[in-house]
Amino acid sequence: MATKITYARPGYDYTVDTELSVRTCPVCSILYAIPTRLSDRCRERGESWYCPNGHSLHFIETDLDRERKARERLERQLANERNRGDRWRDRAEHERRSAIAYKGHLTRIRRRIANGICPVPGCKRSGFQRVMAHIASQHPDWLHDHAHELDGSDA
Repeated sequence: MATKITYARPGYDYTVDTELSVRTCPVCSILYAIPTRLSDRCRERGESWYCPNGHSLHFIETDLDRERKARERLERQLANERNRGDRWRDRAEHERRSAIAYKGHLTRIRRRIANGICPVPGCKRSGFQRVMAHIASQHPDWLHDHAHELDGSDA
């Protein structure tokens, strides 16, 4: 049961049920206690209080500031995750388009060979049946670089 004191007489001791918040002054290092309700109010509103030696004290960050910073941090994380998702989606689209372009390039090379035309850039030979023999004898470097394209399997 809490006792309400409306008038205190000097020289008397009173017992009151209240929660106290024990603190240490960062200036003079004195240990003191203030009511928890006062401590909470100062933290919420950014108000000041004084240690028993008269040093003005305050919380550097109010509860509202702390909540605002936490919300901003979460918003930044959300934006980063969205950006990451956009980058992965763009990368997948790039890879899809690259695969389509690669397949088209491979189809053009195979058609040129099937039509008896040498696929090597700069070579004007055409109209013969043994294109692969020509490539093997005249363009071995090109054949080595493109062997996986000519093996008959699609990548």
